[in-house]
Amino acid sequence: MLRTPFTDEGLTCHSLTSEPLCAVGLPGLWGKGGFSDEALTLQALAGLPLVYYRRFELLLQGEFRRAGLPLEPFCVVDDARTALGWAAAGVAVALVPQRAAAEFCQGTALVLHPLDAAGLLTRITVASRRSAPQSAAAKALAAVLCGSTCQ
Repeated sequence: MLRTPFTDEGLTCHSLTSEPLCAVGLPGLWGKGGFSDEALTLQALAGLPLVYYRRFELLLQGEFRRAGLPLEPFCVVDDARTALGWAAAGVAVALVPQRAAAEFCQGTALVLHPLDAAGLLTRITVASRRSAPQSAAAKALAAVLCGSTCQ
C-alpha cells in the first residue's frame, strides 16, 4: 500500500480511496477557532508560513504555479507528523493529508481546513510489481482491500 504521489513505473496500481490535502494550524493563524469544513483556496494560503512533507513538494509547487502564486515554505519536512508538530507549536500551517490531520487534531486546538484544489488530492493505492509473481497471501490481501478490481 502506497500513498500518492509516487512513481508508478513498472507497477500495477489500484486506488482505494482519495482525500484532499488539508491546511492545519492554530486558530490565531486563521482568525477563528474550532474545526471547519470550509475549504481554503491556495490564495488564502499565500503569505502564510507553510510546512509540508517533502513527498508533496512537487505536487504543491505545480498547483501554486498553475494558480500564479509563489510557494515559499517555512519548512519542508520528512513526514506528516513533523509538519503537524510545527502547526501544533503555532509556528506554521501544515499541509498534510486529511486523515492524518483529523487523527492528529483530535483533542487539540488545531483548526483543519481541506484545500480547494482538485490537483491536491492524494490516494491510498494497492500496488504490485508487474514483473513479479504475487504470492497467494498478497492476492488474498489485495482481494480484501479492493475486491475483484485487483485481480
